Amino acid sequence: MIRAHRVNGEDGLLAVFPFFMPALLALLSVLGSCGDAHAPSPPDAVLRLQGPTMGTSWSASLHGADSSTPWQERLQDELDAIESALTTYRADSELMQLNAASRVETEEGFPVGEITWGCLLVAHTLAQATQGAFDPTIQPLVTLWGFGKERELPLPTETQIESALASTGWERFSVSFDSRVVYKEEAVQLDLSAIAKGDAADRLAALANELGCGGGLIEIGGEIRVFGERAEGGPWRVGVEAPASRPDAPRIIGSVLEIDPGNLLLQAVATSGDSRNWRKVDGIRFTHIIDPRTGRPVESPPASVTVVAPTCAIADAWATALLVLGPEHGLPLAVDAELEVCFQIRQADGSFRSIASEGYAPLVANTSSH
Repeated sequence: MIRAHRVNGEDGLLAVFPFFMPALLALLSVLGSCGDAHAPSPPDAVLRLQGPTMGTSWSASLHGADSSTPWQERLQDELDAIESALTTYRADSELMQLNAASRVETEEGFPVGEITWGCLLVAHTLAQATQGAFDPTIQPLVTLWGFGKERELPLPTETQIESALASTGWERFSVSFDSRVVYKEEAVQLDLSAIAKGDAADRLAALANELGCGGGLIEIGGEIRVFGERAEGGPWRVGVEAPASRPDAPRIIGSVLEIDPGNLLLQAVATSGDSRNWRKVDGIRFTHIIDPRTGRPVESPPASVTVVAPTCAIADAWATALLVLGPEHGLPLAVDAELEVCFQIRQADGSFRSIASEGYAPLVANTSSH
């Protein structure tokens, strides 16, 4: 399976409740029906599916789907192919073959399939746009700070941090825009966990659309992608989890976003945060959000960041980058990228304040009227 943590050491806050699928499907049903009391959908208008993938779960709410299509099998097969290409848990995955390639192979350009190539294009583009705040080569640092497979590790020494930094760096790999080949230094180990779930949601949406589905909402590990029209009409409604006050706090929906089916620039939602994954060693508490540029955990990161973007891969990756950058540096970059974003900042009294792009507030539904 693909690692549960993100490339920058970041675990996603869940835009919905992926670990409790019946609750998730019920939630999507409630959100989808708000305000539509006068337009009930036929019983068979919405097909709801679910299954396992990438160490988490997926769900789909398909509108106008032809019942003769074996939807469960087609979507699960697609997800299995994505996981087989990108997992870091199998030596024969395409990504791990790339990581194990010799210097000669990678200097000449290592050929990869469309799935891996597409994710690496997003990764390299965003790494360049953020000057390394997003970096898919950061895995050695994530492991060093105890957020990889081994959690009970001592605080790293300066020497260890410098050594890990020596084998990371987004400038040490590149992707051909003309052909599906990747160039990298031999020591660089790529991990696409911060993009894989979002990209998979995009691919399921594209596949469902190709198979003639009228519209749908795809959720993978809390990342959301919508496409086409709802059976009931009106906007898609996506619940965004509120930041947690402690790691074991109940997961609750803090707000609901209304996504216009016709606005192709805003079709995906990803939310990431620091509330549930941190360590305390020798009395020092530190977050799992690692800054790839310094090799150290970010001090006082946002409690969460929600990103609304054209694709889920973009939303997923930007949510990671913005946790590292924070609102001061990250919000201008997000606005330049034509994204709508909202930072939740933790206050001294335990409350939260929001810092958002200008276009984010109009997306928030007034749920009191439903």
